Amino acid sequence: MTNALTIRNPYAARIVAGVKTIENRTRPTQVRGQILIHAGGQVHDGILTRENPTRRPWQPSVDRLPRMAVIGAVNIASVHNALNCGDECIAYGGIRAEDGERNGMAAVHHWMLSNPIQFVTPIPRVRGQLGIWTPDDRVQHLASLAIAEVTGRG
Repeated sequence: MTNALTIRNPYAARIVAGVKTIENRTRPTQVRGQILIHAGGQVHDGILTRENPTRRPWQPSVDRLPRMAVIGAVNIASVHNALNCGDECIAYGGIRAEDGERNGMAAVHHWMLSNPIQFVTPIPRVRGQLGIWTPDDRVQHLASLAIAEVTGRG
């Protein structure tokens, strides 16, 4: 069984493309290994930081990204508290612990991601959930086919 994580775009798309390798969460997780990335139904309204204290509108291309679909997979390699890292995480999508409050987060944990897989064809019409969740058998089967299509491992 493979678990999944719902993330709003454009962040979900950036993760499966390998551009964003840190996911910011309010809690750590014990989950390690491959999880599916589910693009949520809404677009994220942006991250506030000390350098960018106001929300900026996304490019119109964000509206064309898949929503309510499983779009790929990634490994959770490790997790650390943002209080325990410097600015090295910022370049990969992490936010500083001090920026957590600006974004409604009581705490910030960086989930370190690796081995992204972007599906050739997203799995549409999938309802996500909060936190890590387990997709139904249909999604599990289609995801295994999609992973094999990209990686050549069947």
